[in-house]
Amino acid sequence: MYFGYKVTLLKTQIVNMKINRLKFKTKLIVFFSVLFLILLFSNIVSINIFNKNINVITVILLFLLLICFLLLLVISKSIYYPSKLFITQLNKLVTTDFDIHDESSSSQQIDFEKLPLKLSEACNKHREEINKREQVEINLKESELKYRDLVETSQDLIWQCDLNGCYTFINSAWEEIMEYKTEEILGRSLRDFTTENQANIDVERYYSVLNGIEVFGYETMFISKSGKKIYLAINARLQKNTKGETIGAQGTAYDITSRRNAENELKISKDKFNRLASASIEGIVFSHKAIIHKTNKQFAEMFGYTPDEMVNKHLNELIVPDDREMVIQNIVNAYDQLYEFRGIRKDGSIIYVEVKGIPLSFDDKNYRLSIISHISERKNAEIKIRKLNAAVEQSANSIIITDPYGKIEYVNKKFTELTGYASYEVIGKNPNILKSGKHAKEFYKQMWSDLVKGNQWKGEIYNKKKNGEFYWESATIAPVLGENNVLLNYIAVKEDITFQKQTEQKILNAIIDTEEKERKRFAEDLHDELGPYLSGIKLYTCQFTQKELSLATRLELTKNIEEMIDESIAKTKLISNSLMPNILMDFGYITALESFIKKVKITQNIQFEFIKPTTLKTINSTIEVVLYRVLIELINNTLKHATAKKIKIIVTHNKNVKIEYFDDGIGFDFNSILEERKGNGLINITNRLKSINAEYNFSSSQKKGIYFIIEIFN
Repeated sequence: MYFGYKVTLLKTQIVNMKINRLKFKTKLIVFFSVLFLILLFSNIVSINIFNKNINVITVILLFLLLICFLLLLVISKSIYYPSKLFITQLNKLVTTDFDIHDESSSSQQIDFEKLPLKLSEACNKHREEINKREQVEINLKESELKYRDLVETSQDLIWQCDLNGCYTFINSAWEEIMEYKTEEILGRSLRDFTTENQANIDVERYYSVLNGIEVFGYETMFISKSGKKIYLAINARLQKNTKGETIGAQGTAYDITSRRNAENELKISKDKFNRLASASIEGIVFSHKAIIHKTNKQFAEMFGYTPDEMVNKHLNELIVPDDREMVIQNIVNAYDQLYEFRGIRKDGSIIYVEVKGIPLSFDDKNYRLSIISHISERKNAEIKIRKLNAAVEQSANSIIITDPYGKIEYVNKKFTELTGYASYEVIGKNPNILKSGKHAKEFYKQMWSDLVKGNQWKGEIYNKKKNGEFYWESATIAPVLGENNVLLNYIAVKEDITFQKQTEQKILNAIIDTEEKERKRFAEDLHDELGPYLSGIKLYTCQFTQKELSLATRLELTKNIEEMIDESIAKTKLISNSLMPNILMDFGYITALESFIKKVKITQNIQFEFIKPTTLKTINSTIEVVLYRVLIELINNTLKHATAKKIKIIVTHNKNVKIEYFDDGIGFDFNSILEERKGNGLINITNRLKSINAEYNFSSSQKKGIYFIIEIFN
């Protein structure tokens, strides 16, 4: 500002000088104009002076010249002095020694030709000085921005106070700690944010800082906007301006509220330690540098000592050598998570313990409060479980464990080998991922009905592997119950019986094929041999008419013999058709069953309802023979044992073959018959159905008849 003022003043002087020069030029022009006029009229007037004839005009001219000379001296003086002053001030401008009040400079001649050059040099030097000052200002601004960013992003509390202890600057970290906005703190005294007693102590310490005593780690207490006590550790030092004058103090602070609260809490609860320790069911140890200071009765008894014997004992004495380094490292590192180690009792026996350590600090010492649990029983159980787990993993049977909702929690190695599913592919899923679709809904419904009741279920399941291959399993599924019979898990132990089932099926097929061949042979024998034989008898009996009998008698006898023979022939045909009816081989089991039902209606007083499919499905001939034999066996059992009035058969051919058989007879216990091996008819039925992998389900009760359902899946 001062330099600009000097330049402005200099410019004003230059303008004034230019005006004076203009006036001087004007005066010269007027003077010479007048002189010219005088010379022009100089011969007009003349006078006689000192006896000489003198021209009056010439005298006047000389007088005017004298006056003009005097005027010229005055005017030149008015021009010369400002020029001298200009040059002097300009030199001082160039040399940066410009003083507006200096008017004693010696005079010198103005060199107007060099004046623009000097002025240019002065301006260049002035511009360089301005650029340097601008660069300094830019660097200062950048440094200020970096400093401000660093300060504002710091987690520490940064502050500045004036000589009166009023805040002049704080960073944003204060807002979170104190819950005040920055503008609510600035300008206020440190007395405004604490109690009166604490404020007196803080002010005294603050004045010591103003006297040049630096403070490090000074602990004080502030009160937040919501009234919470905030404990801070403060570092402070004197703050001076550029002239070295003390303007206040500045420093940092950090929040130690958590630590102070913990220390206060520990101090408050120290007298309660003994009572809490004695009431605890866990062992409690209070130690410093692995030396026991205090322990409760439970911990001492855990290791076979008395509490007094434990005092001043090093923890290494209670730890198995292999575990000592691990425990000591956890203490040194203030590890506060659960971990286990093996302990040594007074009698030398080994126990397993679980410990959780809590590092504490007070009275300028680091302590450790440890909570010890005796887990030998649990560890022994875990060892047994590991052994059991090893046995399960190496089992020749596949094992599945599910939660109470049927989601798989565990499968063993054999399961993955058998099914092709890795454990991670089935964990969390339902075992129905193995479902083959070859079992009826009633099959699974009955299984879960037994399991939900808490019963064990045994049976054979036709399942599907990951690659789509089918296989048979003999499964035992049992619920695992906890306390108060709460269901915890289901465990399924399964054995692959595919080869066994295939062998059984081959044997059954061989037996059935042999049986059918024998039936066919026997039917052929009856038809081909017994038929002609009876026909021969008929011919022989016809000759009986030639004996000596009355004609009427002979005719009556002959008629009776003929009727008996005809009935025998018809009976033979019926037996033949029952064993292996040609209609079965030619037209299938539906037509053969219809034919059989018609014949039964003639001889038996029972009502039949046969609902056959609207469209017939092409079925393997072996399966048709088995279905026909099973249905004939069911009908014969109803006729012989059920004393039923009605039989109902429903056959449907959709995607699968489904047959439902009902009667309204007296009913019986199907399972007991099979278990006690009573009733060969039912056993034959089940064996035949197994031979074709058919699903079946049976229900019956006293006086409610029977219900038998058969399903064959494609």
